[in-house]
Amino acid sequence: MSLLLRKDRPWVVGFAVAGAAAIAIALLVESAERVFGVGADRLEAPFHVAWIAGLLLGGVASCFDEILGTREFLAQRPLPRSQPYAARLLGVLVVLGVWWFVAPLAAFGIASIRDSGLVRFDASVFAPILATLVVAASSAAIAFAAGTLPAPWWQRLVAAAAWFGAAFGIVHALSSTTNGRVGLPGYVFGHVFVAVVMFAVARAASRHVADPDRALPAPVRRAVLLPVVAALAVVVAAVVREMQSEAIRSLEAVYPKVARRSGEFVLFRSDERGTARRVVDSEHRPTGGSWKPEAGEDVWWGRQWLWYGTSFFFEEPRWCASSNHTRIDRGWVVLAGMGGAFVRTFDGSLRATGRGPEHAPFAPESTIDQVGDAVAAVDAATGEVWRFDPSVDHFVRVASPAGERCERIESHYFDDSAEDRAARKALFPEGSDGKRYDAFVRGRNGGYTVRSGSLVLVPGLLERADRRRAARWSGPAQETDPLVFTLELPADGSPVTFRHEFRPRTAGEWFHAGTAMLQSLLRPTVLQVAGSFVPMPRRAGWMFDRLTVDGRRPWLVFVGCLVAGVAAWRFGRRLRALGADRATQRWWRAAIVCFGPVAVVVGLVVERPRRHARRAAGEPAAPPRIVTPLEPQESVA
Repeated sequence: MSLLLRKDRPWVVGFAVAGAAAIAIALLVESAERVFGVGADRLEAPFHVAWIAGLLLGGVASCFDEILGTREFLAQRPLPRSQPYAARLLGVLVVLGVWWFVAPLAAFGIASIRDSGLVRFDASVFAPILATLVVAASSAAIAFAAGTLPAPWWQRLVAAAAWFGAAFGIVHALSSTTNGRVGLPGYVFGHVFVAVVMFAVARAASRHVADPDRALPAPVRRAVLLPVVAALAVVVAAVVREMQSEAIRSLEAVYPKVARRSGEFVLFRSDERGTARRVVDSEHRPTGGSWKPEAGEDVWWGRQWLWYGTSFFFEEPRWCASSNHTRIDRGWVVLAGMGGAFVRTFDGSLRATGRGPEHAPFAPESTIDQVGDAVAAVDAATGEVWRFDPSVDHFVRVASPAGERCERIESHYFDDSAEDRAARKALFPEGSDGKRYDAFVRGRNGGYTVRSGSLVLVPGLLERADRRRAARWSGPAQETDPLVFTLELPADGSPVTFRHEFRPRTAGEWFHAGTAMLQSLLRPTVLQVAGSFVPMPRRAGWMFDRLTVDGRRPWLVFVGCLVAGVAAWRFGRRLRALGADRATQRWWRAAIVCFGPVAVVVGLVVERPRRHARRAAGEPAAPPRIVTPLEPQESVA
């Protein structure tokens, strides 16, 4: 083991030093106050440096013997096959440990020298840093497993890309919350789980040598091919989702629109130049009538609400809300997203404050702003209102009306109406500074301002804020069918006088709808079946089909299952003709039934005819013939 570690010393030392330096520089690029002072809500540069460095580390660690040309030499030595793997794994873990602990401490030391008054050594500061850097472990394990596969180089790259996209996309989606935050425990657990699984895959793959003339052993199919096929299926689902969204948008573009003409609602289509609007009937066929567009016409699109937040993506995790700075006479009062409160002075110092003389922190997601004549904060856990008192340098509690629980501080847009002018006068009796948005305390029973250390009710403010919020259409609670939907007008609460069901009716509309349906057949069968029983989720929605989710079009799910079954039967016949054993045939049939066309493509690439070719036993060689016999009397000595 010591000799193997000595062989791997160049890449271990090189990656430990270079990676730690890169991560430390990425941390120092961010604001020292935000990273090591109040606590960062997100760390963009360290996140991207960590996963890129992890991929390079895992790739070099797994392929270093091939680069040196010593892999065959080690295979012929009297060493257990697990020992080279264990040495490489130990080197990767050592490098990751240096990145996790040495790099943040080095960056903290440099920041302490450069900005001594703005940093503090606290667990709440280092928790988001270490959680962000956990992606280095998962990406290193993915590259390490891909580099260990007994396969050609391009297949290793495809496996690495599939594992990386599927793992990062799923972990980010499942650990995200409805308010755009990422849960720290779930995110860390997800990436650690991915790292453990990938290192286990690498261990299983390291026991076998690539041989295109031999069938893959059963352990390789179970431990290596199954994760590859599953990851490719997830990636294909994400790609098909984007392709299908484009087909749906193309369908919506050719659907007719609705305009109000002389008090009546009319279906129409615009010409290519947009200079004329041609009337169509309920079957979307032209009637011959037309008119030129006029300014100020009310037009409604035949478009359905789609959640773009369910698209496939991953980014640096946002652990909490951004820190809020509120101006005071000698600096700012800072409320961190995790709940810590601080006073940032103009002379460059940062000191802790909080609720009461003991400086208790606020709950995460608490809000702060200038409300009335005070800097006020609403604790998200207790619903209490606190105002900052500069004379004692901490927050003091503001008494709330009996039975009232405050929710947060929010802003309201004030226009020139009489009601809003009266509300602004109640908020600012001495005169406003001319802002259109002013903050108030939202309670369950009303909207309040802070005046002379007390909460003062502003009559009618909460109702107007709720009406303005309701006026901003936010879409339905659930995503509905994107191909077939009904538009009812007018939509202002008055009696409905126009109702039209949008669905494919013409050849052009059926072309785009048929394209979206055909793309559904490319999705993994297991996801199609599972998605047909649940509504469209806001998290990881890209894994499911908009056309079949929540019980829509069961016939399309049945056709997808039928296509997968036929493909599995046909691929099994192909393997039997090539001479594959029954276990191999059963495994690929099950994989194709579960994952659909993706498994077919992988099977065609992996199960080549030469792997199952029957080779005839060679005939024994002829005995050697002695041309010049040795005479008995000759002396050999």
